[in-house]
Amino acid sequence: MRQGQQREVSATRSGVALAIIALILHTCPTAFAAIGSFRPPSNVVAEVSPALHKYELQRIGIISFVNHSATPDAGMRLAELFHAELESHQRFELTPPLHLDEETELEFTRTAQAAPEEERPGRLRQFVQQWLGRLWPLSSESSEPRPDPAQTPSGAATPSARPLDAVLTGVIIRYDDRQGSALLVDQPASVAYEAYLISARDGEILWRARFNETQRPLLDNLLLAPRFFKGGGVWQTNDTLARIGLERVVKTFPGIAERSSP
Repeated sequence: MRQGQQREVSATRSGVALAIIALILHTCPTAFAAIGSFRPPSNVVAEVSPALHKYELQRIGIISFVNHSATPDAGMRLAELFHAELESHQRFELTPPLHLDEETELEFTRTAQAAPEEERPGRLRQFVQQWLGRLWPLSSESSEPRPDPAQTPSGAATPSARPLDAVLTGVIIRYDDRQGSALLVDQPASVAYEAYLISARDGEILWRARFNETQRPLLDNLLLAPRFFKGGGVWQTNDTLARIGLERVVKTFPGIAERSSP
Protein backbone atom coordinates (compact mmCIF):
# COMPACT_ATOMS: atom_id res chain seq x y z
CA MET A 1 0.00 0.00 0.00
CA ARG A 2 2.81 2.38 0.91
CA GLN A 3 4.59 1.62 -2.35
CA GLY A 4 1.46 2.46 -4.32
CA GLN A 5 1.10 5.75 -2.44
CA GLN A 6 4.73 6.61 -3.19
CA ARG A 7 4.15 5.98 -6.90
CA GLU A 8 1.06 8.21 -6.85
CA VAL A 9 2.97 11.02 -5.12
CA SER A 10 5.85 10.65 -7.58
CA ALA A 11 3.47 10.74 -10.52
CA THR A 12 1.73 13.83 -9.11
CA ARG A 13 5.02 15.67 -8.64
CA SER A 14 6.18 14.74 -12.12
CA GLY A 15 2.87 15.86 -13.57
CA VAL A 16 3.05 19.23 -11.82
CA ALA A 17 6.66 19.72 -12.94
CA LEU A 18 5.82 18.86 -16.54
CA ALA A 19 2.84 21.19 -16.50
CA ILE A 20 5.05 24.06 -15.30
CA ILE A 21 7.70 23.33 -17.95
CA ALA A 22 5.06 23.10 -20.66
CA LEU A 23 3.55 26.43 -19.55
CA ILE A 24 6.95 28.13 -19.61
CA LEU A 25 7.89 26.76 -23.02
CA HIS A 26 4.55 27.56 -24.63
CA THR A 27 4.17 31.05 -23.16
CA CYS A 28 7.80 32.12 -23.43
CA PRO A 29 9.19 31.74 -26.96
CA THR A 30 12.58 33.03 -25.77
CA ALA A 31 12.93 30.12 -23.37
CA PHE A 32 11.92 27.66 -26.08
CA ALA A 33 14.41 29.20 -28.53
CA ALA A 34 17.16 29.02 -25.92
CA ILE A 35 16.55 25.31 -25.46
CA GLY A 36 16.30 24.79 -29.22
CA SER A 37 19.67 26.44 -29.80
CA PHE A 38 21.32 23.45 -28.12
CA ARG A 39 21.05 19.99 -29.56
CA PRO A 40 20.15 16.88 -27.61
CA PRO A 41 21.84 13.59 -28.52
CA SER A 42 20.57 12.32 -31.88
CA ASN A 43 20.95 8.65 -30.92
CA VAL A 44 21.90 8.08 -34.57
CA VAL A 45 25.23 6.98 -36.04
CA ALA A 46 25.31 6.89 -39.85
CA GLU A 47 27.85 6.25 -42.57
CA VAL A 48 27.63 6.81 -46.35
CA SER A 49 29.77 4.87 -48.81
CA PRO A 50 32.49 7.01 -50.43
CA ALA A 51 31.57 5.30 -53.71
CA LEU A 52 27.95 6.53 -53.57
CA HIS A 53 28.46 8.91 -56.52
CA LYS A 54 28.95 5.90 -58.80
CA TYR A 55 25.41 4.67 -58.21
CA GLU A 56 22.08 5.90 -59.50
CA LEU A 57 19.33 5.78 -56.93
CA GLN A 58 15.78 6.13 -58.20
CA ARG A 59 13.91 2.96 -57.23
CA ILE A 60 14.31 1.57 -53.74
CA GLY A 61 12.67 -1.55 -52.36
CA ILE A 62 12.13 -2.14 -48.64
CA ILE A 63 12.26 -5.56 -47.02
CA SER A 64 10.77 -6.33 -43.63
CA PHE A 65 13.55 -5.97 -41.05
CA VAL A 66 14.96 -9.03 -39.33
CA ASN A 67 13.38 -9.00 -35.89
CA HIS A 68 15.48 -9.94 -32.87
CA SER A 69 13.19 -8.11 -30.45
CA ALA A 70 10.41 -9.50 -28.27
CA THR A 71 7.76 -7.68 -30.33
CA PRO A 72 6.46 -10.21 -32.89
CA ASP A 73 5.63 -7.91 -35.84
CA ALA A 74 8.30 -5.25 -35.26
CA GLY A 75 10.15 -6.07 -38.51
CA MET A 76 7.24 -5.11 -40.76
CA ARG A 77 6.17 -2.19 -38.57
CA LEU A 78 9.59 -0.58 -38.83
CA ALA A 79 9.75 -1.23 -42.58
CA GLU A 80 6.40 0.55 -42.99
CA LEU A 81 7.63 3.48 -40.88
CA PHE A 82 10.69 3.78 -43.13
CA HIS A 83 8.47 3.68 -46.22
CA ALA A 84 6.20 6.44 -44.90
CA GLU A 85 9.09 8.69 -43.82
CA LEU A 86 11.03 8.30 -47.08
CA GLU A 87 7.89 8.79 -49.14
CA SER A 88 7.20 12.08 -47.36
CA HIS A 89 10.42 13.47 -48.86
CA GLN A 90 9.27 12.62 -52.42
CA ARG A 91 12.85 11.90 -53.44
CA PHE A 92 12.67 8.25 -54.54
CA GLU A 93 10.28 5.83 -56.18
CA LEU A 94 9.56 3.34 -53.42
CA THR A 95 8.02 -0.09 -53.47
CA PRO A 96 5.74 -0.98 -50.53
CA PRO A 97 7.53 -3.05 -47.87
CA LEU A 98 7.85 -6.65 -49.04
CA HIS A 99 6.86 -9.56 -46.83
CA LEU A 100 9.26 -12.46 -47.04
CA ASP A 101 7.86 -15.97 -47.21
CA GLU A 102 8.55 -18.14 -44.18
CA GLU A 103 11.51 -19.99 -45.71
CA THR A 104 13.20 -16.83 -46.98
CA GLU A 105 12.60 -15.00 -43.71
CA LEU A 106 14.25 -17.84 -41.81
CA GLU A 107 17.21 -17.70 -44.20
CA PHE A 108 17.41 -13.92 -43.76
CA THR A 109 17.29 -14.22 -39.98
CA ARG A 110 20.13 -16.71 -39.97
CA THR A 111 22.08 -14.43 -42.27
CA ALA A 112 21.61 -11.47 -39.92
CA GLN A 113 22.74 -13.51 -36.93
CA ALA A 114 26.30 -13.53 -38.26
CA ALA A 115 28.96 -14.01 -35.65
CA PRO A 116 31.24 -12.21 -35.28
CA GLU A 117 29.13 -9.09 -35.79
CA GLU A 118 31.51 -7.53 -38.32
CA GLU A 119 30.55 -10.29 -40.78
CA ARG A 120 26.89 -9.22 -40.76
CA PRO A 121 27.06 -6.56 -43.54
CA GLY A 122 28.84 -8.94 -45.90
CA ARG A 123 26.28 -11.68 -45.31
CA LEU A 124 23.39 -9.26 -45.77
CA ARG A 125 24.91 -8.13 -49.07
CA GLN A 126 25.08 -11.71 -50.30
CA PHE A 127 21.53 -12.49 -49.19
CA VAL A 128 20.05 -9.40 -50.87
CA GLN A 129 21.84 -10.13 -54.14
CA GLN A 130 20.59 -13.71 -54.17
CA TRP A 131 17.08 -12.62 -53.23
CA LEU A 132 16.97 -10.00 -55.99
CA GLY A 133 18.27 -12.58 -58.44
CA ARG A 134 15.23 -14.74 -57.70
CA LEU A 135 12.79 -11.85 -58.09
CA TRP A 136 14.38 -10.45 -61.25
CA PRO A 137 16.05 -13.41 -63.03
CA LEU A 138 18.16 -12.43 -66.04
CA SER A 139 16.45 -13.18 -69.34
CA SER A 140 18.13 -13.64 -72.71
CA GLU A 141 15.00 -12.32 -74.39
CA SER A 142 15.23 -8.89 -72.78
CA SER A 143 17.99 -6.63 -71.54
CA GLU A 144 15.84 -5.73 -68.55
CA PRO A 145 15.17 -8.32 -65.83
CA ARG A 146 11.54 -9.29 -65.36
CA PRO A 147 9.84 -10.90 -62.37
CA ASP A 148 8.30 -14.34 -62.67
CA PRO A 149 4.89 -14.17 -60.94
CA ALA A 150 4.82 -17.96 -60.63
CA GLN A 151 7.95 -17.80 -58.48
CA THR A 152 6.68 -15.05 -56.20
CA PRO A 153 6.08 -16.63 -52.77
CA SER A 154 2.51 -16.67 -51.50
CA GLY A 155 1.91 -13.85 -49.04
CA ALA A 156 4.71 -11.76 -50.55
CA ALA A 157 4.15 -8.49 -52.35
CA THR A 158 4.45 -8.77 -56.14
CA PRO A 159 7.47 -6.79 -57.32
CA SER A 160 7.27 -4.22 -60.09
CA ALA A 161 8.42 -5.18 -63.57
CA ARG A 162 11.20 -2.63 -63.26
CA PRO A 163 14.22 -3.76 -61.25
CA LEU A 164 15.35 -1.93 -58.14
CA ASP A 165 18.43 0.24 -57.77
CA ALA A 166 18.82 -0.59 -54.09
CA VAL A 167 17.19 -2.40 -51.20
CA LEU A 168 16.64 -1.04 -47.71
CA THR A 169 16.52 -3.48 -44.83
CA GLY A 170 18.10 -4.08 -41.46
CA VAL A 171 18.06 -5.79 -38.10
CA ILE A 172 15.94 -4.84 -35.10
CA ILE A 173 17.79 -5.37 -31.85
CA ARG A 174 15.20 -3.95 -29.47
CA TYR A 175 11.61 -2.75 -29.89
CA ASP A 176 10.27 -2.66 -26.35
CA ASP A 177 6.98 -0.94 -25.64
CA ARG A 178 6.43 1.13 -22.51
CA GLN A 179 5.31 -0.75 -19.42
CA GLY A 180 2.61 1.37 -17.88
CA SER A 181 0.44 4.22 -19.11
CA ALA A 182 1.03 7.44 -21.02
CA LEU A 183 1.44 9.31 -17.73
CA LEU A 184 3.18 6.78 -15.53
CA VAL A 185 5.53 3.97 -16.55
CA ASP A 186 7.50 1.25 -14.85
CA GLN A 187 9.67 0.97 -17.96
CA PRO A 188 9.86 3.42 -20.88
CA ALA A 189 9.82 2.49 -24.56
CA SER A 190 13.17 1.50 -26.00
CA VAL A 191 14.14 0.96 -29.66
CA ALA A 192 17.43 -0.08 -31.27
CA TYR A 193 18.12 -1.22 -34.83
CA GLU A 194 20.58 -1.23 -37.71
CA ALA A 195 19.52 -0.17 -41.22
CA TYR A 196 21.32 -0.84 -44.50
CA LEU A 197 20.85 0.49 -48.04
CA ILE A 198 22.30 -2.15 -50.35
CA SER A 199 22.97 -1.71 -54.07
CA ALA A 200 21.01 -4.12 -56.23
CA ARG A 201 23.76 -3.94 -58.85
CA ASP A 202 26.72 -5.30 -56.90
CA GLY A 203 25.75 -5.54 -53.23
CA GLU A 204 27.69 -2.46 -52.14
CA ILE A 205 26.42 -1.04 -48.84
CA LEU A 206 25.66 2.55 -49.83
CA TRP A 207 24.42 3.72 -46.43
CA ARG A 208 24.17 2.29 -42.96
CA ALA A 209 22.78 3.68 -39.74
CA ARG A 210 22.37 2.66 -36.12
CA PHE A 211 19.57 3.99 -33.95
CA ASN A 212 19.47 3.40 -30.20
CA GLU A 213 17.15 5.30 -27.89
CA THR A 214 15.29 4.78 -24.65
CA GLN A 215 12.88 7.54 -23.69
CA ARG A 216 14.11 9.46 -20.68
CA PRO A 217 12.16 11.67 -18.26
CA LEU A 218 12.03 15.25 -19.50
CA LEU A 219 13.40 16.50 -16.19
CA ASP A 220 16.62 14.53 -16.87
CA ASN A 221 17.39 16.68 -19.91
CA LEU A 222 15.35 19.75 -20.91
CA LEU A 223 17.00 19.67 -24.33
CA LEU A 224 14.61 16.83 -25.09
CA ALA A 225 11.62 19.16 -24.71
CA PRO A 226 10.86 19.56 -28.47
CA ARG A 227 11.06 15.79 -28.92
CA PHE A 228 8.92 15.25 -25.83
CA PHE A 229 6.10 17.51 -27.02
CA LYS A 230 6.27 16.09 -30.55
CA GLY A 231 5.45 12.75 -28.95
CA GLY A 232 2.37 14.22 -27.31
CA GLY A 233 3.94 15.26 -24.01
CA VAL A 234 3.56 11.74 -22.61
CA TRP A 235 5.46 8.50 -22.24
CA GLN A 236 5.67 7.26 -25.81
CA THR A 237 4.91 3.86 -27.29
CA ASN A 238 7.65 1.99 -29.16
CA ASP A 239 6.09 2.96 -32.52
CA THR A 240 6.03 6.66 -31.60
CA LEU A 241 9.60 6.57 -30.34
CA ALA A 242 10.71 4.83 -33.56
CA ARG A 243 8.74 7.21 -35.80
CA ILE A 244 10.11 10.38 -34.19
CA GLY A 245 13.63 8.96 -34.18
CA LEU A 246 13.29 7.96 -37.81
CA GLU A 247 13.07 11.62 -38.81
CA ARG A 248 16.65 12.02 -37.56
CA VAL A 249 17.79 8.77 -39.17
CA VAL A 250 16.42 9.67 -42.60
CA LYS A 251 18.14 13.07 -42.50
CA THR A 252 21.39 11.13 -42.98
CA PHE A 253 20.00 9.14 -45.96
CA PRO A 254 21.65 9.57 -49.41
CA GLY A 255 19.86 12.19 -51.48
CA ILE A 256 18.03 13.51 -48.41
CA ALA A 257 21.09 14.41 -46.32
CA GLU A 258 22.09 16.97 -48.96
CA ARG A 259 18.66 18.60 -48.85
CA SER A 260 18.72 18.68 -45.06
CA SER A 261 22.06 20.48 -44.92
CA PRO A 262 21.89 24.22 -44.20
